[in-house]
Amino acid sequence: MILADDYAISDMADGVLLKQMVDLYGEYQCSIVAIVEVPADQTSRYGVIGSEIEEGVRLSNMVETPRPEGAPSNLATIGRYILTPNIYEIIENAPPGQSSEIR
Repeated sequence: MILADDYAISDMADGVLLKQMVDLYGEYQCSIVAIVEVPADQTSRYGVIGSEIEEGVRLSNMVETPRPEGAPSNLATIGRYILTPNIYEIIENAPPGQSSEIR
C-alpha cells in the first residue's frame, strides 16, 4: 500500500525504498512499514510507531498523530506498507479511534 501524501527519496546505494522493502519482506516474510526519524516536536503530523530494537526494528504499536508528550517514539510512518493477509483479521477486530475511524 502506498499513501500519496509522502514523497520518499532513498539515499541508499542499493536502490529505492520500495525495493528495499520488498527485499526485507523476502527475508522476513512479515509486514513491512517504512519509517523515518522526525523531530520529537513534529510527531503530531504523522503516525508514530512504538518499537523494539531486535534484529532490526520490531513494531509494537502505532499511534496516529500523537502529541509529542504522548508519542511512543520519534519514528514516523511514511505511507509505504507491505501487509500480510492477517491484516484483515486485525482490521475486523480494531476499535474505532480518532474521528471514529479505524486506522
